[in-house]
Amino acid sequence: MKSKEEKLRKKFFDKKQKASEVGYQLNVWKFPNDGNIFRRIGGFFNKVKYAKDRARKGFCDYDLWDMDIFFVDLIIRSLEEHKEYTCGYPDGKYSSFEDWTNAIEEGIGHFKKYKYLIDDNNNVYYPAYMQAIRKEDDSDKQVIRDKFDAEGREMYEEAQNELRLGFEFLIENIRHLWW
Repeated sequence: MKSKEEKLRKKFFDKKQKASEVGYQLNVWKFPNDGNIFRRIGGFFNKVKYAKDRARKGFCDYDLWDMDIFFVDLIIRSLEEHKEYTCGYPDGKYSSFEDWTNAIEEGIGHFKKYKYLIDDNNNVYYPAYMQAIRKEDDSDKQVIRDKFDAEGREMYEEAQNELRLGFEFLIENIRHLWW
């Protein structure tokens, strides 16, 4: 039998499966699961404010904290929706409908890879870095930090390249996205 919390979440917050994904930035209805009822109540009022701001302005304070991820999530979701419901293709540029959907999927892939690479949690040295920060011993801290920073720079450069490729796709195809 489902718990009361699961039933409420299913009824009110999981309207769309994609919007309820853990890493989905545009979902402001994520509640902290720390068991503190006062934090949850206070968080609820913030969520209402965010929803009201989104309805009025199209964005909220929560979106401004990670604006790059907000825009990338918006582009990913928009392109996925377009790919799912598109009923034609630009025949002057692509030879078939399948080529068009593959091109859209490639564009989505660039933005998803950017989102993955920009996240520090995906850095190989992140767990060791976090452990080194908590240690009192300074012997390994600098070495691990240097490795973490070097890997982070490589991931950042690769992320910038993926973002550039994603926006090149949009630049080339922006006028064809009405199909």
